[in-house]
Amino acid sequence: MTALPLVWFTNAARRLPYSTVGFLQYIAPSIQFLLAVFFFHEAFGLRQLAGFAFIWTALGIFSWEWIAGGRAPQDAVSSS
Repeated sequence: MTALPLVWFTNAARRLPYSTVGFLQYIAPSIQFLLAVFFFHEAFGLRQLAGFAFIWTALGIFSWEWIAGGRAPQDAVSSS
């Protein structure tokens, strides 16, 4: 039973653009978090908030670097 969702995900991921799959990989944990806190009423204290903030801050920095062109061009990397 647990293998079926993995097979379905693999088949769907092959049909989708990589940018869509990447976006879903960013958003899925946040959706799970929102469901846990607001639908299932899981405890969410200051420690959990700090961890969540650190993770999303790191993702924001990584995304900003990627969007702003912080990655080195391939030619510069291969010539050094």
